[in-house]
Amino acid sequence: MTGRVARQHEKDGSGRGCSIGTVWCLTTAALAFRNVVPALLERSDTPPEWLPTAALEADRVVLLLLDGLGWEQLQERRHLAPTLSSMEGGPISTVLPTTTATALTSLSTGTPPGEHGIIGYRFNVHGEVLNVLRWTTSAGDARHTIPPQKIQTQLPFLGHRPPVVTRAEFARTGFTMAHLDGTRFTGYRMASSLVTDLARLMRGPEPFRLRLLRGHRQGEPRIRAR
Repeated sequence: MTGRVARQHEKDGSGRGCSIGTVWCLTTAALAFRNVVPALLERSDTPPEWLPTAALEADRVVLLLLDGLGWEQLQERRHLAPTLSSMEGGPISTVLPTTTATALTSLSTGTPPGEHGIIGYRFNVHGEVLNVLRWTTSAGDARHTIPPQKIQTQLPFLGHRPPVVTRAEFARTGFTMAHLDGTRFTGYRMASSLVTDLARLMRGPEPFRLRLLRGHRQGEPRIRAR
């Protein structure tokens, strides 16, 4: 949530954010992004209002994440993505900072950055600046010197092991090990295989799958369901 949005909420009384001096306090509604996976995997008698009914009633759920595609971008270009724009849903608030590394880890673990520890695109680890998406320092590959599972210790997907479809070259990267450890990784090398892989996985017994399309850039992911 940005300061601009938080200030607006303070004025309009929506209850999603408030300011105390220079400290921002965020309530449950403002933390909706990190609650997506818990809401889908652990159904409640009182589901969150921001989760589309279609997602709650579906026998199979595919969580599609398009890194870098924000709600306002989509609304301004509805004619370029008519199918995606026709789906049920609305905007939700992401975590702070909104950078890919932090947001994706909050999505997969259901925890805020202060708990899972991936607090930015780059941050200091024992005197070394770690580039999280590449999992490198000035000395190069840091997977052995800074083990991903020791930096990020939260269980992804609440301990479930859903199939995850993303680019094949991400299979054993440090960031994948940090935020998708234990999932069943399916890597694609050509865009044409995406639908085939997903269709095959949809024939399996699990009700939940993650399809992740990401690049090495910042973004504000959003959820939509059909």
